[in-house]
Amino acid sequence: MRLLPVLAILGLLIWSGMSPAGAATPSDWPSLGANAAQSNFNADETALTTKNVRKLKVKWTVPIPDVSYPVVAGGHVYVPQQKGKSVHAEALDVLTGKPVATFTKGARGGLLVNGGKLYLAGHSLEILDASTGEKDAEIKGPSTSREATFTYPIADSRVVLAGYAGAGKKVANSIYAIDPASDTVLWHSPSQNAQGAITAGRVLTLTSTGTVAYGESSGKTVTTEASLLSDWFGSGDLAFTVASAANHNATLFAYDTSGHSAWSRKVGPRMDPRGWAHAAAPQGVYVAMLKPYEGLEALDPADGSVQWRARLPGIQRLAAANGMVFALSNEMGMPLRLAVYRADSGKVVASLSLSAGYFAFSTSNELMIAEGMVFVRAVGPGGPTLVALAP
Repeated sequence: MRLLPVLAILGLLIWSGMSPAGAATPSDWPSLGANAAQSNFNADETALTTKNVRKLKVKWTVPIPDVSYPVVAGGHVYVPQQKGKSVHAEALDVLTGKPVATFTKGARGGLLVNGGKLYLAGHSLEILDASTGEKDAEIKGPSTSREATFTYPIADSRVVLAGYAGAGKKVANSIYAIDPASDTVLWHSPSQNAQGAITAGRVLTLTSTGTVAYGESSGKTVTTEASLLSDWFGSGDLAFTVASAANHNATLFAYDTSGHSAWSRKVGPRMDPRGWAHAAAPQGVYVAMLKPYEGLEALDPADGSVQWRARLPGIQRLAAANGMVFALSNEMGMPLRLAVYRADSGKVVASLSLSAGYFAFSTSNELMIAEGMVFVRAVGPGGPTLVALAP
């Protein structure tokens, strides 16, 4: 299904019976990685079960560019759309994929729905009322470069966090913490990758020398780890990263709230592990592994002990919801595959393949579980595509 044209007026949007997005719903995936902890775990998803997940089938598809990423909130899927050289956003009905609204604000750096507001990250961070599309506020960065952009907005109950890529030597990359009530900047601090994760009151990001943990409220440096150069995710009071520290094997490191190492476990050979497939839930941490074979393993968050393992070559992304672990894989020469496991035992619940001509590509929010549906970003016969599956 190709998107139908949606009329826009005065740079805002026209609504077509759209209910307030951002309102409380049973199951949203409103940001990158599902939440501020980047856990890829949807704690509120209950509609998909071990019984009906076997009946998953494609409900609709829409083309989307290979920049920015989609999110799901309030019964709508917000997707990036290429408009000439610009990237805007559209809202689609979650059940049909039909467009209900368009936003003519820059969204190249990502999207977020939080507290009834839609955040569009572009040259500035536009903050819109999600029920009307009217602009509430705008956060501007210091760079005058047209390539400078805000990136990867996320939020918890305290702050909205967004990276800022300065696109030049004069303005270094950084990360901004914004008060969601007043839409004002609380602090901003250096961040080489202009991306962060929030867990246990700490903002974890990278600088030129390694990982830094900023206090969520103050922006002041709490701890540093010079040897860890990779992205972070969290669950409860633990923070995790997969890194090849000191040129050693790719290892999953777990850290407690004080910044001390809780445990570690090797998961692969020496390599660049950024973007490592993971999902973190209270009952288990699920990660891709390359040793002793290619697949995934479930680890006990308390001590890193193995709960179960499963062979699955070509893992792209992992997600967890309602006692299940969803794994998207694309083994060379094989069709794009979605495998579903019981989170407690690793027993295969369902396995299905997309039609020939669909392939995986590593990208943000490549796999989302929300609204009783599974959303997959793939390359289809016509190019990059969002595929929506439901029982």
